[in-house]
Amino acid sequence: MPKIKVKYSTNFIDFAIDQTGNVENACLIAIANNRSIHELLTVDELIEVPDGLPSKASIYYKFINVDKVEPKKVKVLPLQTFYDISIQQTGNVENAYLISLANNRLIYDKLTAGEELLIPDNLRYSKKEIQYYEARNIIIATGLKEKIIIDNGLDYLFPLGFPISF
Repeated sequence: MPKIKVKYSTNFIDFAIDQTGNVENACLIAIANNRSIHELLTVDELIEVPDGLPSKASIYYKFINVDKVEPKKVKVLPLQTFYDISIQQTGNVENAYLISLANNRLIYDKLTAGEELLIPDNLRYSKKEIQYYEARNIIIATGLKEKIIIDNGLDYLFPLGFPISF
């Protein structure tokens, strides 16, 4: 079994997604290391990964139609996450993981405004949700992580969100 160095503090679930593209491998990797699937991994820790687990490419091609010539490309707006892109482009948050996988990124990677992302063409779309956001000119961008103070003195965690303290 090869040993892989952990790049950042995470757990076996995120590690399995990062290394194999398949969350189901988390249990197998945890068992191979005699640990619980929910234990935190530390940076530079060596983790044994069993041979024969599906690679990122095999998972990617299972969901993405490779016969198409050009997948759709979108530009990331400020403060957008893969979840935001998924909702904005497909009307379905469940596509976030597949969009991140199609771009060889982790679902919780920070996106840079202006970068282009590929949107696979055979995702499950919700036209009703897409039309709702388009008709109201709503741009979804929930990447704000710091509290901001609005003139009324209330603390907000998300832009135009609900007050956290009263």
